Amino acid sequence: MLTPCLQPSGVKTKQFTWYIAHKLLCLLALILQAELNVYEEFATVHCLGRIDPPAVCAEAQDAVLDLKHSLGVLAKSSGNKMRLHPEHHWDIFGLETDSTESEAAYSTAKDVFFSELSNILSRGLRHVIAPPSATWHHRGYLHDTASPFAHKVHFSVYNIQDTSRQLGPWREKGVHFDIEAFKQQITRLAMPHQAFSFSSMSLNLLDDPALAAAFAVSLRTSFLQVPHAVADPIENEALYLDSRELALRLKQRFRMDDSSRRTVSADPHAVLEVPVFVFELDRDVAVLIDEHYNARALEDMVLVVQNAANQDEHPTGMMCDGVLLQRPLSPLKHALSAVLQHLGGVLPPHLGYHLHRKVVQHDWLWSVGAHPLSWTSWGGRYSQIHIDALHRSYLLDAIDSSVDLVNDGITLLQEQLPHVKTYKKLSSMRGDLQQLLQLFAQVVNTWRAMVAHAALLEYHAAAEVISTSEALARAFYRQCHKVMDDLTPHKCAARTPGLPPLLLAAIYGTSASAGLAVAVVLVYPLFKRKSKVV
Repeated sequence: MLTPCLQPSGVKTKQFTWYIAHKLLCLLALILQAELNVYEEFATVHCLGRIDPPAVCAEAQDAVLDLKHSLGVLAKSSGNKMRLHPEHHWDIFGLETDSTESEAAYSTAKDVFFSELSNILSRGLRHVIAPPSATWHHRGYLHDTASPFAHKVHFSVYNIQDTSRQLGPWREKGVHFDIEAFKQQITRLAMPHQAFSFSSMSLNLLDDPALAAAFAVSLRTSFLQVPHAVADPIENEALYLDSRELALRLKQRFRMDDSSRRTVSADPHAVLEVPVFVFELDRDVAVLIDEHYNARALEDMVLVVQNAANQDEHPTGMMCDGVLLQRPLSPLKHALSAVLQHLGGVLPPHLGYHLHRKVVQHDWLWSVGAHPLSWTSWGGRYSQIHIDALHRSYLLDAIDSSVDLVNDGITLLQEQLPHVKTYKKLSSMRGDLQQLLQLFAQVVNTWRAMVAHAALLEYHAAAEVISTSEALARAFYRQCHKVMDDLTPHKCAARTPGLPPLLLAAIYGTSASAGLAVAVVLVYPLFKRKSKVV
């Protein structure tokens, strides 16, 4: 029902212009009220009483609110009294849910969204910004990188063959280790001012009893479960080499120790020796390292195994789309991955560490790319991400080493407690203390310079500061020792003056006389007994 406008009282017919404007406003108000009635009829038919009304009901409610606002504006401008909206309840647009329930649902949705977002950011932080790295013991400290940086790195490749067994007539020999492709990829890891060199040597287990014994005592047997596409996992007997036992025997055979890996020089970062042992085995059964690997990186060497087994006899134990993934015939991919781990502790990107459970976890979402560190591809070429990760680990290892020395020096200074008696001594050691503070400031500035270069991906410039940072850290540690030696009084440092010579002679003479008297007293009764017997 349309509501007509009330004619304003006291309007003269001469005021034609005002009258026309007033009629237009009334006509516009009637049109808006008619539109409101249409929305009301639609809501009554399609939305009234429905718990989950369609989206068009919400749109109709929004349109009604806009029309009501427009009618309010017209009422203020015209000064007339008009009914702004038909008499009804807002529930004709559908039954609204409880506000508390909607707020709880909104809060839950927001929490889930932020939790998923934080999970993605955390995983990206662990796998891209701060990727996982191996942990090694260096110089008595536990570092999160592998071999320290060296200006020259020499790779000694020992190609060890086993021709003691006859292969079956159905089997061919395995693919030989491609040392040229190995050199080509390893050379890409070098910094602009870093030199890599290679040397190779061929050996045979039949001609070297010590080497054959090392291989034999390291061989183990186990049972591994291999997944099947349609059936239960199959348990197969497998042969593998114990990497720790084999490394110990190889050190004895080649007379290797930690000092032999680095050339004796004034610069501890001069030359690094990296032995790579490649075992080419002509056997009917595949031989792995530590049950699952074709290559393993240890603190002081790299172990690689080349098998003659076929791919279907050499499974990885991984399934992809219901298909069992096979290992490549050549161990080159695994050898490149092991060398990268040996040099810089770089691990496959899908690996991570669970802090609360303290276990290694696998996030296969990050096993992407065709590179040696990907377990889901056969890529044999390093990516720039992993090369940068190697160079970054050099800097982290150098910073860790210098930080360890500085912390040892500070721990040494903490043993001296403040005391009134040491104040005068400290006042006289003002120069040594100032030098100590200057060394600390210099080593901190070198750390900042290395981090600044690394932020700009200028790893070669940061590597040039490694020797300086470690030299300053050692100087700081020696200065801490000097300060502690001056502050701590040594026992028996100020000895009493020696006795006069005459007094010493008298003491020695008295001791000799006393000894002679004791001997006479003990021996004389024996002689006396003998004389009585005679």
